[in-house]
Amino acid sequence: MNNMMNKEILLVRNSFGEKELTRVEKINTKKRKKNKIKNFIYTGAFYPVRRSPENFFKAIHILKKKYPELKNLMKVEIYGVPNIPIEQMIKDLNIQDIVQYRGIVDINESLKIQEEADYLLFFNLTEIENETEKGIITGKLYEYITAGTPIISIGKVEDSEANQIIKETETGIFVKNEPEEIVKTLEKIVIENQDIHFSPNIDKILEFSSVKMAEKFAELIEH
Repeated sequence: MNNMMNKEILLVRNSFGEKELTRVEKINTKKRKKNKIKNFIYTGAFYPVRRSPENFFKAIHILKKKYPELKNLMKVEIYGVPNIPIEQMIKDLNIQDIVQYRGIVDINESLKIQEEADYLLFFNLTEIENETEKGIITGKLYEYITAGTPIISIGKVEDSEANQIIKETETGIFVKNEPEEIVKTLEKIVIENQDIHFSPNIDKILEFSSVKMAEKFAELIEH
């Protein structure tokens, strides 16, 4: 764009508001429970191809065949607007005993669910093959990084803008959107009881608050 317009382009990222800011203040005092049954949560919308949980569901199907007791070790709950036949996908793969679609909840309930989960699922699939869309960031990410809950980001491009934010804030990990790679990660968490890297950097998280972004915008205008 700067080449076309012959002007410098400056970036101001999206940000989170007061509800999320209140959550950030509790992250350092939040104690993570060591639950026998690991709870994986997704809150948000799904779309065909982009942001689809299909490979994640396939990974669970593979794990279930390998570990018949899997239903006693993990559960997945999906909240939000489906836009795709989620329940049919779950049924076709015979993983109803592990994965449940819970429907739509209001924002306050959604934020509470995120805080109480063991892991948050982030389907970062907006990137297309030529990577021209790897800079797209959904507002859901800003909710997630303030939840005090580890994020598993499943996508195509590791250096996408969203994954950079997760990496900078140390709030989760990236997993390639391939069933075999997802299986490896879930196996470590659920079967081997290993945790993922999660060490929230509060200062970095606060950089994405609406207050900080407003200050940045003001500085850009002044200069």
